[in-house]
Amino acid sequence: MKASKALPDRTDEDLMDAIAKGDHESFQILAQRYMKLLYSVAFRLFPQKPDAEDIVQEALLRIWSKAHLWKPGTGAAVSTWLYRLTYNICIDHKRRSKQSMTALDENITDGRRRADKKLQDKQTGALVAKALQGLPERQRAAFVLCHYQGLSNQEAATVTGTSVKAIEALLVRARQALRAELQKHKGVL
Repeated sequence: MKASKALPDRTDEDLMDAIAKGDHESFQILAQRYMKLLYSVAFRLFPQKPDAEDIVQEALLRIWSKAHLWKPGTGAAVSTWLYRLTYNICIDHKRRSKQSMTALDENITDGRRRADKKLQDKQTGALVAKALQGLPERQRAAFVLCHYQGLSNQEAATVTGTSVKAIEALLVRARQALRAELQKHKGVL
């Protein structure tokens, strides 16, 4: 396919159709659009940078090889399909590795804040990340998708393969558990 100036303006659906036909340029555009979001999902579920990068790499490979499986007109947006794909890879990765997800690779880059504020923010972030990692897998996934990724309950239900009511229940339990865990560290926060 010859390069076109209009190519970056194409819809996700058009790009998926072109990717299914082997269009490398469309794949690059879609990958650029969603790379940060896919990494964010992977990192929230696997807060170790190498693991998150591996998951995104695998997601990109699957997008390329399985683009033909995405079907327009089913009601699911391309972004929802990509979230679901990444989420499934995270679950597969967890099953394969059986490793603890307690590490936090957080980089605070705002040089204008004072050092004590940076330290406090890092400690708070570490406590929140640790509390988040202590949640059961389904609660953590629901919380990450809805609160960190900004998905609606319906979209999160589609990604996780559950009902909206199940997502709502998982979110309630996740919030309660996080609140209880963070109350233990009230003096630090």
